[in-house]
Amino acid sequence: MESLELSLTSLGAISRHIDKSHNELSKYLAKQIWSQQDRQCVLECLVQLLLEKEYTLLIARHLRPLILDLLERNAERIKVDVRLNHDLHERLCVALSKLLNISPDAQVFAVRYFSSSPPVFQRLFFTSEEAASIQYGPRRMKLRDLMGATLRFLQSDCEKFRVLWDWSALCFTASHQ
Repeated sequence: MESLELSLTSLGAISRHIDKSHNELSKYLAKQIWSQQDRQCVLECLVQLLLEKEYTLLIARHLRPLILDLLERNAERIKVDVRLNHDLHERLCVALSKLLNISPDAQVFAVRYFSSSPPVFQRLFFTSEEAASIQYGPRRMKLRDLMGATLRFLQSDCEKFRVLWDWSALCFTASHQ
């Protein structure tokens, strides 16, 4: 990955479409020469931007060859210190669901990721005490986003995801409405 050249044109296009509060890329694009640390910072910016639901498809459109690497890096961030970061997990699930029809790598990654990770809708399994102990970022995923992601996974490969996930929380929730 480190040897893969990032297109300045693609990075410029991404930077132009990102709001200022998320745009760390612009300061690197202004430089004439990037150090190894600058390259790592650009890559980290892209890793984080992929999980922003409004930028996922933008990143995928401009940096398609990097999608698998960015997904892998996000998976590593989620499982730091053996504990699952539920906020990042939910963000990855939503982003990944948007990539399923764009990148064949995303489908393979999803099956591998979910073979050892909870389902998209894991939040529904939490007791109120567990839910209170989880720290979400300032822009927590809405349940609507998680259910939309669940639907996209099922539409992409119902057989695989039907077996991979425990559906009892959804069945219980639906029967008590």
